[in-house]
Formats: sequence, C-alpha cells, structure tokens
Amino acid sequence: WVVLVIVFALAALVQSGLFTLQTWENRRFARKRLKAKRVAETDERVVLVSPCKGVDVDLEANLAALVQQDHPNYEVVFVVESEDDPACAFIERVTAAHPDRAVRLVVAGRARRCGQKIHNLRMATAQLPDDARMLAFVDSDARPAPDWLRALVSRLDREKIGATTGYRLLVPARPTPANLLLYCVNCRIALLFGPGGHHLVWGGSWAIRRDVFEAIRLRDAWRGTLSDDLVVSGELKRARLGIEFIPECLVISPVDLT
Repeated sequence: WVVLVIVFALAALVQSGLFTLQTWENRRFARKRLKAKRVAETDERVVLVSPCKGVDVDLEANLAALVQQDHPNYEVVFVVESEDDPACAFIERVTAAHPDRAVRLVVAGRARRCGQKIHNLRMATAQLPDDARMLAFVDSDARPAPDWLRALVSRLDREKIGATTGYRLLVPARPTPANLLLYCVNCRIALLFGPGGHHLVWGGSWAIRRDVFEAIRLRDAWRGTLSDDLVVSGELKRARLGIEFIPECLVISPVDLT
C-alpha cells in the first residue's frame, strides 16, 4: 500500500507539473498575441450567424455588440425557432437602433430529428449571399469586443487552417456559490487553449472560410446531430485541416445562476 500511495503521489505531481508548464506556455502565447494584434487585411464579406433562444443575461447588450463590430463588410443573421421566441423583441430593438447595419432575421421553425440549434444553423446557412466568403458563428450569451470579428477571420488565409476559434470567459453577475463555481471551472478549461492547430472548435465563437464550409459539406454533416462544434471539429480533422485558437477572440459571457 505504501508503494501504491507513493506511485499515485508521484503521478499526481507529474500531472500537476505538466499542467503548470502547459498553462505557462499558453499564457506566454496569449500575451504575445495580444501585444501584437493582427488586423484583418481583407474586406471580404462575412456572414455572422447568431442562433438565439429565450432571454440570456443582458441579452440586448450582447446582441448590440454583434452589430457594432468594426469589420468593414459583414452581415448579421439572427436565427430563432419561431416568431414567438422572447429573443425576437430584443432583436427588433437592436435592429431598429442600428438602421445602417446589415441585419437579417431567419425564423427556422421547429427542429425534427436533430437539435434545435443545429436546425437553426442549417437554415441560416441554406442560402448564403453570392459574395459571402467567410462564415462566423457566435452564441447569444456572448458579448464580443468591437474588434472580435476582424481578429477571428484575420488568420483564415493561412494554409492548412480550416477554422479559427475563441472561447468564453464567464463573468458572474452576482457572487453566488453557483456563479463562482462555474467561473472557476470555466477558467480551468480556458487554460487549455494555446498555440497549435490541434484544438476543438468552440461553437460560441468561431469562423470558417466558405469554400472550406462547402468542401467538407458541413450542412450535411450537421443533419441529425445534437452538437454543432464537435461535428465541425471532427469534419475538419478528417479533412486534415487545423483549428487555430485566437486569444483575441475570448468573449465575455455574463452568467447568473441560482
């Protein structure tokens, strides 16, 4: 028993040491990239899709952040299950407050034999504008910075990069035990993102070139599934395309749980 305890203790120390090294390297990578932000050099049209359902914390501020991006050429597509969804009222207010922005609402209808979010994404990408060259996706509980979209698409021109991804940072609205516990778990996961093209796509903040989207037949791959981002990650890996994490594309996500 003493030997077993020593073995397990040593294994735990090795694991902790490796995790610490990985965290330090990811921190170094993120700080370096944040100091030298790369501005998108292209004004190719981007279609930004945001599936909405119900009322997230500070939903109107989240949606307003999407129509206030500093990208020179993009369209926001909000997609809901039905016109009765409470999110529609917030979408209408944000759209009315920004008449100079290209905003479109898609009513997807009820999902059949797949997750509702999957159905919404398939409907939103069914008929893309001819001049759309990139697709970006963001969850309605996220509040991206004004340069988020430019940063997200800025590295899609790199060879062998199939998609770029960010992640979320949960921000507790109140210091409740549930909020603080979720915040700690979220931070632990966020530490795993770093350099390299080996990451998984996180469905709340990611982008892909249209030609790649169509080449891997992502709409067909989504059919009959529940998880949008795991399917994307699997299809890109099968196509031998990397997924690059963009530190600038971490998005805050207000949370308030009981």
